[in-house]
Amino acid sequence: MKKAFSKSTKGFTLAELLIALALIGVIAVFTVPKVLNAQGNKEYIAKAKSAAASLAAAYSNYRLDYGTNNNITGTHIGAYLNYVKIQTSNEEIDDHFSASNTKDCDSNDYCYVLPSGGVIRTATTESFGDVNSTTSAIRFYFDPDGKVTTDGSAGSPGKSVRFHLYVNGNVLDEGNILDDTCYDDGGPSCDDPKPNNVPDWFSWN
Repeated sequence: MKKAFSKSTKGFTLAELLIALALIGVIAVFTVPKVLNAQGNKEYIAKAKSAAASLAAAYSNYRLDYGTNNNITGTHIGAYLNYVKIQTSNEEIDDHFSASNTKDCDSNDYCYVLPSGGVIRTATTESFGDVNSTTSAIRFYFDPDGKVTTDGSAGSPGKSVRFHLYVNGNVLDEGNILDDTCYDDGGPSCDDPKPNNVPDWFSWN
């Protein structure tokens, strides 16, 4: 007579399952935010690169129509951007220094809302000043989500990236601007040394 063998029905105990779930929870707490931030950063970087390219193209098109002169302002170039609307009152975007600081959108500082949802801000009073100088530039702020972000975490869009458009059409970020870069804005005209304020989320790579 053959002896019947039964398969073991032993499984995980409730305590073991709870420990496994706790470990999964701990891992998720540390990894999920990093994954989400990395995905968000890629989106913001893509928007910023597109905005920089749009600025260069807008300036090129403006020069085709009007040439290059000392009185070109950011709003002259902004008019050639592909934008959805212009914000000029009671609205703000993030500054590039910290998430706690903001930049106004008003009659002196136009904010161009792009199809991506990002916003480019420029001053109506700032111009190249001297088109014969290789270090003359106009500043533009780009906020990838187009609104004030209050959390200020390193991977958030809580800081705008500040682009510098030079007379030759090159666009550089704050950390890569030329030494002695100058602006004609009625105030201190040159950045020396360069401030190197690039938000944590931005990269050209």
